[in-house]
Amino acid sequence: MNSPGARFCLIDVVDGFLEVFRGGALLFTRPEFVGKLRGAIVANVIVVPAVVVLLWLGLHELFVWARHHEWGPFVWLRHLPSWLDAIAAVLLALLGVLMLLPVLVESVTAPFLDPIADTTEKMLGGAGMTAEPIPWTRSLATGAALGARLLLVQVAVFAVSLLLSFCGFGLVIAFVASAWLAALVWFDIPLARRGYPLAMRSRVLRRNWARALGFGLGFQIGLLVPLFNLVLLTPAAAVATSALFLRFEKPS
Repeated sequence: MNSPGARFCLIDVVDGFLEVFRGGALLFTRPEFVGKLRGAIVANVIVVPAVVVLLWLGLHELFVWARHHEWGPFVWLRHLPSWLDAIAAVLLALLGVLMLLPVLVESVTAPFLDPIADTTEKMLGGAGMTAEPIPWTRSLATGAALGARLLLVQVAVFAVSLLLSFCGFGLVIAFVASAWLAALVWFDIPLARRGYPLAMRSRVLRRNWARALGFGLGFQIGLLVPLFNLVLLTPAAAVATSALFLRFEKPS
């Protein structure tokens, strides 16, 4: 395990990015994870496709509605061939997946990921690593509450990104913003295990912004990798955030 503390920011961004995929590799190369993946993988396989399909259906209906109504800047849709509705809906659904899926998935799957996070911490930090045990019901309620707040922010960023999506820089801004929001969502796993209040969680992530952003970028890319996104992404995220947390500088 790397020594704790911050380094040159670009190195930390790369470290955070690669940790997502190192986490996926550890799940199949370390015996400590045997018997702990079933629930997380089943939840991932069910939740991720469901969210993607619902986003696509919602955006497709939005396009159909916009074509038949005078709706501000999207009135130009009425002049496009109808077959473009499905293509545009797929592209916007992809943007929606990158921005909205992390908080929706983490809120549902977090209870299944705590054993994986606990195993990661003990594997990398020693058997003495302990954290506050979180009942399944409390984990689900806390994740839903935090997810609801972050979802409001993500919806607002998503709306702005739609307006900027016709400019090249808009997509870059949307991708980076969604990566940071993904970090806020997924680092809730190791931070909540220690009972950190929200203010303390924000200070920890701001102090280690480069690694956190790198993780978010890796998570966003992971969403685009076939099979990895469907089967391993959420347990790999739990391993990655737990491992990175052990290397974070902790504010006093």
